[in-house]
Amino acid sequence: MDNISFPKQKKRIESIDALRAFALFGVIMVHINSMYSFGGVATNDFSYFTPIGIEIKHIIKLLFDDKSRTIFSTLFGISFYLILRNPSYTIGKFCWRCVLLMCFGLLDKLFSTYDILFWYGLNGLLLAVIPVRKISQKSLLLLSIFLFSFGVINFLPIIQFGFPVRYASDTSLIAIMTYPMQKILLMDFYTRLSIDGSMTLSFFLFGFYLGKKGIIDNIDQYTTIKKVGGSVLLFGLAMLIYKLSHANLIAWRLSVLSGAIALSLSFIYLFNYLKKHLLFMVKYGKLGLTNYSTQYIFGTLMVLYIAIPLRLSIEYVFLLGICLYALQASFAVFWMKRHRYGPLEWIWRIATNRKYESNRFI
Repeated sequence: MDNISFPKQKKRIESIDALRAFALFGVIMVHINSMYSFGGVATNDFSYFTPIGIEIKHIIKLLFDDKSRTIFSTLFGISFYLILRNPSYTIGKFCWRCVLLMCFGLLDKLFSTYDILFWYGLNGLLLAVIPVRKISQKSLLLLSIFLFSFGVINFLPIIQFGFPVRYASDTSLIAIMTYPMQKILLMDFYTRLSIDGSMTLSFFLFGFYLGKKGIIDNIDQYTTIKKVGGSVLLFGLAMLIYKLSHANLIAWRLSVLSGAIALSLSFIYLFNYLKKHLLFMVKYGKLGLTNYSTQYIFGTLMVLYIAIPLRLSIEYVFLLGICLYALQASFAVFWMKRHRYGPLEWIWRIATNRKYESNRFI
């Protein structure tokens, strides 16, 4: 009967919100690594890669590259579970919610070609096709594993479209924002298929499985020191295999998966141990959509108008990224004192329900 088991708990899970904040910190670091899409510009045009900067880039790649996105995608699957476990929430309404997410993604693409929200919305629509409410836990897990395996082996060749360069050291914000949207979508769609394949949908299903299994509602009790230690050892073994395989792509994907699990369990354990010092991350995580979107806007501006003109070496750009995260966290704490939802979360809620509601605490 596990296919119809939907807990009625409605209280937000603080460790999950905090984990979302942690994943978004990793997203900032990864985007700094690529200089918010300006990484393809010749390094002597704007950025000096010093020895310490190169070492930091390697550390960020080890800790966060692809892993933060894996965690973020799984958290989206968990969010979809928390929505769809309400039997009165129709599939039609859920599809409309995904279409709105695609619209947010289109707005973000005015700044970044590879913003992932459009892809998330599209995969959310695919998720709606699967009878996730009725399918058994075991079937969900097996389907997730199949899609992950298919994504691991299904690599498409990277092709060059011959489109004009969107990001360059001498470009302008207007030029970036007026870049033809059809070209942006074509580049992004093909890149997602060649790099991501079916993995996003796999992680959505895995997040849904974790919710349906009851792990999410009991995540704090589930995260023990033994599980943390075991996951870290597994990640270390996966990285060793990756190194011995001479950077085999399949070995990298497996190391990413084990790394995402190790990071998630380690962070949740640490959060519960230091909760009173990390409560700001709960606020940050509640504004996940707002913070993710504004990261791209301010990150692009930061590189275009600070890093490039000042020819900053990469370690100072990482410091700017940390400052951006701190500013977002401060705003989140301030905002959530007076409001129930983040700015974009509120708009998304109103547009989904097609009914106005106040965002202020009464």
